[in-house]
Order: sequence, then C-alpha cells, then structure tokens
Amino acid sequence: MEKRPVNPFPEELKGTKIYDKITEESVPYNEDGDGTEEKPYRYLCAPGVTVHAQFMLKVLENREICTFEVVDDKDNPTRFFMNGHWMERMVRSSSRFSQTSRTHHLNRMYRTNRIHRRAGRSI
Repeated sequence: MEKRPVNPFPEELKGTKIYDKITEESVPYNEDGDGTEEKPYRYLCAPGVTVHAQFMLKVLENREICTFEVVDDKDNPTRFFMNGHWMERMVRSSSRFSQTSRTHHLNRMYRTNRIHRRAGRSI
C-alpha cells in the first residue's frame, strides 16, 4: 500500500470551503495567489475530488499553476493527505504543447477519470 505524506490541517484554514468538485466557478482560498509558480492558486479538496475539464482548459490556456490540497475528512479536516504537486507538474509541463495537444491530453485524462469513477475508484 502506498504511503502518502501527511501534514496537519492548519487552524487558520478551519471554515474554508472544501471542494468535492473543482469547476470554473471554484475560488482558490489564498487571496494572494496569482497563478504563478511562486504563488499558485490553492484549493482545499475532499477525498475523491473531481476536476472538471473546462476548469483545466482555463488553467492551461492561462498558463496558471494550481495546487489541490486533499484533506482527510471534508466535514472535520485534521490533516492533508497530500497536495496536488502532480497537477502543478502536469500544468507546467503541458504549457509547452499546442492547444490541440493540451485538449487531447485533457480529454484522455477525463476519459480515464470517468473509467475510474465507474469502477468505484477515484484519482
């Protein structure tokens, strides 16, 4: 079984919205974020969170960096399981591809996510 890094959930984030789904309307919790590598947009996420393709297309088109921080329990978070550095790497590395390539990659990722959800797994 894979062991995930665990960090305690900060007191100052208690009461912050935790997302089940990241959509175009989702708002990052860090007010000073600007989508750069130094200040990525940060989203608190419930276990099994899904990210809508339209959100990812917007992020890729704007060349933004996002961090998805997954908590242990949506209703009473006590720790982060891991944060979404994989997403940062994917978004950063995909900025060198054409729009067509990025769209193809996202469509593949979306299809994979749908397959996992049908099988009862989450990414």
